[in-house]
Amino acid sequence: MFKPLIKKVREKSNNPSTLPENSSDEINENSSKDTKNSSDYENSPPIRSHRRTDSNIQQSLRNESRASSISNEIDSKEDILKQKDDTIERLMQETVHLQNEMTILRSQFTELQNLREKNPSDNTVKVPYLQKQIDSLRSDNENLKLTVKSLRTQLSDVESERDDLLIKSTDVCHLKPNDDFQKKLDRQKSENERHEIEIQNLKEALIERDVIIEQQDKRLLIDHETQAIQTDEDQSFVQVLAEPDVDTISKLQAELDDKNRVRYQN
Repeated sequence: MFKPLIKKVREKSNNPSTLPENSSDEINENSSKDTKNSSDYENSPPIRSHRRTDSNIQQSLRNESRASSISNEIDSKEDILKQKDDTIERLMQETVHLQNEMTILRSQFTELQNLREKNPSDNTVKVPYLQKQIDSLRSDNENLKLTVKSLRTQLSDVESERDDLLIKSTDVCHLKPNDDFQKKLDRQKSENERHEIEIQNLKEALIERDVIIEQQDKRLLIDHETQAIQTDEDQSFVQVLAEPDVDTISKLQAELDDKNRVRYQN
């Protein structure tokens, strides 16, 4: 744009006779006009509109990329929550199974008490089996407690990650509201509430089971003490039977002496 003007100035400078006195002013004036024309061209409405369109397209692409990344992260966390939900469901089934075993165990314990009243000697057979069942149940109970504790920790970590995603999602302020995204968040919230309720139910079931086990331990202790007392009584009775009768021995010895004396006299 400035090349014609520079060429013209050089030609006039090479030919001083044709250079007017105010050539410097004309050059400055022409330069100002060219600069103004260039600025007007750069700020013309089509150019500004084109720049604004490019900026909007780039911003839209960045927003779409960010929304896609957040959506993928949320889907991943939903899969993790589903796995945790499956684990909780499995634990609930195991709890029901253990509760059924507790019911059977209580029934067996009642049956054992009835048999003990009818036949005390049968205690020596039933008590070890019952003790073995209680020990197995107590071990399962401890394992279930550890599993629930681990699951609660994992659930807390997943909820923290979800909260971080929610905080990141608030940065996407130029995106339009997404109904599917909001539905996912609401569904996650309801699932988390349901998980909390299930965990609370598991805790109550564990407390109830601990109480039952403690009661059965006390009953077993009483049974063992009763059996020990009966054993001591039986041993005392056998010991009494085993002791020699002094009077009977004296009578037998006297009769034997009399028979020997009569034999010697004859």
